[in-house]
Amino acid sequence: MSPAPTPPPGSAIAPATGPLRARRSPRLVAVGVLLAALGGLGVGTAWSQSTESNSVVVMVRDVARGEVIEAGDLASSTIGQAPGVKTIPASQINDLVGKQALTDLPAGSLVGPGSAGQPESEDAAVVGLRLGAGRLPQEAMPAGTRVLLVPVASGKAGASGDEPAGEPIEAVVVTAPSELQDGTSWVVDVQVDEGDAVRVAQLAAADQLVLLKRPRS
Repeated sequence: MSPAPTPPPGSAIAPATGPLRARRSPRLVAVGVLLAALGGLGVGTAWSQSTESNSVVVMVRDVARGEVIEAGDLASSTIGQAPGVKTIPASQINDLVGKQALTDLPAGSLVGPGSAGQPESEDAAVVGLRLGAGRLPQEAMPAGTRVLLVPVASGKAGASGDEPAGEPIEAVVVTAPSELQDGTSWVVDVQVDEGDAVRVAQLAAADQLVLLKRPRS
């Protein structure tokens, strides 16, 4: 093996070269760690929100409007976030037992606020009314709406113009008003005290009632 050549006397010897290592700034390292931590926190928050669940009340048996809700009709279920859907927390399930369904509640449906109310009194009666245009408000009056039945003079031709005696009668809407095919009258079922039921029926038959929506207390 030949010996390595010896450089001539007085010549410069080039230093050994190799890859240079970049110096890392401690400040930049700290910033990178902070950004990574914040990114992980944001991802975790988004995941938590997307998977957040709520325990709510659901129906396990059909309950028709007007029927009293029993404990066996209800159950709790866990659902994800549902924007715009109103529900009742499962913690309030016992508050619904013994109340009256104000709308049809089919099995499997979520129970929302306003779906149930106090049951009808044993001394109450339900009376069906047919009211002409101008005899009831046009705004929505779902079941449970509190109203006043005001005796007025009859609007029928040939009827007596004397206003019937008596004070307005308190009532509660049982079935929301629906327009008949003639387009000029509406039918609505209301609940009144049993002692007022006959008088209300007579006034309605004589077209001597106006229905007013009572303001919220």
